[in-house]
Amino acid sequence: MQKSLFEGNGVTSLGSIDGEKDLEPRDGINTTPPPDEDCCSCCKRPRSELTPFVEGIFFGKTSRGILPRSRLVQRIYGEFFGKCLTEKDVQEGKGKLAQKYGEKKAEQIINYADFSGCSNSSWECRDCICLDEYDFFWRRLDSKAPPERCNCCGRHLGELKPFTEGDPVMDYFNGKKLARRNRPDAPPTEGVNKMMDTFFGNCITNEDNNEAIEKLIQKYGDEEAEKLWTFAFFLDPIFKSTWECKDCIALDTAQYFEKKMAQESDSAHDSSG
Repeated sequence: MQKSLFEGNGVTSLGSIDGEKDLEPRDGINTTPPPDEDCCSCCKRPRSELTPFVEGIFFGKTSRGILPRSRLVQRIYGEFFGKCLTEKDVQEGKGKLAQKYGEKKAEQIINYADFSGCSNSSWECRDCICLDEYDFFWRRLDSKAPPERCNCCGRHLGELKPFTEGDPVMDYFNGKKLARRNRPDAPPTEGVNKMMDTFFGNCITNEDNNEAIEKLIQKYGDEEAEKLWTFAFFLDPIFKSTWECKDCIALDTAQYFEKKMAQESDSAHDSSG
C-alpha cells in the first residue's frame, strides 16, 4: 500500500493515512484529500480504536459506490436505454419502462441506476476495506448514530441494557444499547409483502439475510429471487431500518408490531391526558 499515489508540482494524491500529519490540509490541489473526520468512512470507529495495517497505516483509500450495484437494475436499464443515442430515444425508453413497471417503479429504477453508477473516495480501516459492496453498505448503515429511543418499545437509552456477547446482533453492537435491523414497513398481510416476510422477517444479522437469499433462490430461482429481493430492500422498499433494544430485537414481525402499536397508543394517551 502506498502512502502517496503522487506528490509534486502543487498536486497531492494520498493513498493512505498513517498519522495526524496526513489528516492536515495540504497546500495546492488535493485530488484525494484526507478524510474530514479521524475515523473510518464505513464503521465510523476513530483511529484510536483501530488496529493498523501491517505497514502501520490506519486508513486506506478506496472507491465506493453510493449504492451497491444491482445486476437486475443493470439488465432492466440496458434493456430500455442500452441503444439510446438521442434524447428522443431516452424519452421513448422512459415511456416503455413506465408501461412495463408503472411510473413509480420506473422512476425508482432510473434513480437507482444513476446513483449506483456514482462513486466517491472512501477512507477505511483494515476491517472494512476488504468488504464487498453489500457488506460495506450494511455496515455503513449500522454505523449511523442511533436515535435516543428504541423504535419498538419507545424506551429511552437510559432505561436500556447494553448488548453483550451472545445476543443475536453483529459483534460491533456489543456494549451498545440499540442495534439496527430491517423490519417490514407495515404489517404484512398479503401478496409479496407477506411472502418476503416469510423469508426475511426474522433476519437480524447479515448472515441471516444471506441465508434468506439462498432459500429464496432455491424456491424461486436466481432471477426471480433477485427481483423480489432488490425491490423489497432497494427499489420500492417494504423493509425499513429500525433501531431496537435487546428486549425487542429478536421479536418476530407480529410481536414487533403488537408491541410498537401498544407503545404508540400509550404515548398518544399520555400526551392527550
